Amino acid sequence: MDDFIRELQDEFIDEAIDLLNKFQECAMNMLEEQNINYLNEMFRILHNIKGTSQSIELQSISTLAHQIEDYVDDLRKNEPLSFTQENLEFLLQGYDSLLSSLQNRGETQVDNLENKMRGQQDHESIELKDQSLNENEDRSLSNDNMTFQIPEDLLGKEGNENSLNKVEA
Repeated sequence: MDDFIRELQDEFIDEAIDLLNKFQECAMNMLEEQNINYLNEMFRILHNIKGTSQSIELQSISTLAHQIEDYVDDLRKNEPLSFTQENLEFLLQGYDSLLSSLQNRGETQVDNLENKMRGQQDHESIELKDQSLNENEDRSLSNDNMTFQIPEDLLGKEGNENSLNKVEA
């Protein structure tokens, strides 16, 4: 990697960590005050991280930011606006994974969200299924040996239980 790209990455990582702190603040505020402006701000933060990281050769960070961005975008489309504790927990797990990836320059695997949510260890692959997606629409994040898909129940829709299914690679 050339020195110029490395320098850009260093500057980006510092700025992205600051943005993630704002993201976390918005997520926490969203639970207390169901305000679309918090979701819009989280979306903008993730969109910025996604695009910039991709342009400076940090693809795994871009991919993870994109997945979380899609999740936030789905939350923004809920009518009426609904944000639950489960939504917050999922976003905070995404925050932790993205922060870890940034601190490690995207060189480590993305944290396994199901392990953090369930306290389990040593899964090779996780699939979180979103039943609300079209069958042909792929909403997954893959990083080496893991795959994540957004579960419908974490989108704030009622009547569904968490369905986290292990899929071996």
